[in-house]
Amino acid sequence: MENNFNNDLPYTLEEYNDFIGQEKAGYYTEKFKLANRGNKASWNWPAFFFSAIWLMYRKMYAIGAGIFVCNLVLVSIHRVLGLVLNIVVAIFANYLYSQHVNTKIAQIKALGLSKAEEKMKLVNQGGVNIVIPIVFAVIYVLIIVLLVLVFATLFTFATK
Repeated sequence: MENNFNNDLPYTLEEYNDFIGQEKAGYYTEKFKLANRGNKASWNWPAFFFSAIWLMYRKMYAIGAGIFVCNLVLVSIHRVLGLVLNIVVAIFANYLYSQHVNTKIAQIKALGLSKAEEKMKLVNQGGVNIVIPIVFAVIYVLIIVLLVLVFATLFTFATK
């Protein structure tokens, strides 16, 4: 195996660059090193402000959808609960992403592809997805608008 940061990470910098993307690979590989040493907690500002959206942007669809639903439920109970969820996601986002990336790279490497095919698969399955997060953001806004309209209508009827 090529340079893998003195065994701090299971894969090479090139493999992480291919999967994550050159622009953010340096940031995330530093966070992944910490996670590999047992430090699951760090901080991710985009994950704090856009929890479910960020997870889906990074192609963690199941977790993102789960957080999306949890956030809707928790915010409907009390706004502070949604904030608490966002804080928890921000603390563990880099760890979750490291697990996701390492699992995906392992699955791709297990296919026994040529180096060129492996690189292509890493690039195609990794990176980010902007479409699904935008769709969920639109759905979220529509739900909020719908709830405001419903509560405004109920309030109007209740005050008559």
